[in-house]
Amino acid sequence: MKEDDKQRSAFSFLRQRWMDQAIFTIAEFQNATGWSDVSFKTYLSKQFRGLVQEVGDKYRVRLNFRKFATWDRFRWEVVSQARRYGRTYECIENTCAVVFEFFMPLRNEEWLRSALDGLFFEEPLRNRLVTRVQRDLLKNFPLAEGETSEKHTERVTKWISDKFGGYSVSHVSGRFRAAPLMTKSAATQFEQDGTGRYLIDETTAVVRFIIPCGRPGGSEANADSEANVVRWVFEEFFVQTVLEAVDGEDEVWVMESGLRNRLHRYKAKQF
Repeated sequence: MKEDDKQRSAFSFLRQRWMDQAIFTIAEFQNATGWSDVSFKTYLSKQFRGLVQEVGDKYRVRLNFRKFATWDRFRWEVVSQARRYGRTYECIENTCAVVFEFFMPLRNEEWLRSALDGLFFEEPLRNRLVTRVQRDLLKNFPLAEGETSEKHTERVTKWISDKFGGYSVSHVSGRFRAAPLMTKSAATQFEQDGTGRYLIDETTAVVRFIIPCGRPGGSEANADSEANVVRWVFEEFFVQTVLEAVDGEDEVWVMESGLRNRLHRYKAKQF
């Protein structure tokens, strides 16, 4: 049997075991390919080690095989390269986390993304730190013994970058009453007079931040303390950035959950 035929046989065997998820022995796999003991061990360790998983003294084909489920993909991406395709994962549990969600009309999403993205770069983040009230900054991030102002800024910047690494955005549809409560006939007349819309359909962008607090497996007391710092940073940097970026909204809502549940409502002041 030619080498290419043996590779095809290996592909056919693995593909079938991927589809039916039946477990198999090493001997069954080797017999299906026709490789010698030495060749089979080499191919198993260099090419297929990330595609199969041990199940006791047997094996199964991992679900990531779907990426190579055609002969062309298998030949070029598995046979021709010696690398690991499968990853193992370690579960790290933070018993505490703080979740913040902005609820904004969809028309503000572009401005919102642009403003928030600016805080994921070092220069604007460091510049924003300098403009914070130093008393509040040092209360949440006390100076370490012998720490210079520059080193303190570097440390705080790193802390914020480690905690606030990104956000997610989802869209939800809603309906809102845009006028005082009316009877149905009055609402109909209200719209017919051109005064305005009584009920408004609006798509809302929900911007979510999830921030783990405390060390994995650590005490809740430490997590509570860190959560207070997280809340201050979020208010001073992210909330204020959003309020500046979406100037013109009458009200901005931020829902906090996790360690505690609170709705923060930012209402525009009248001039």
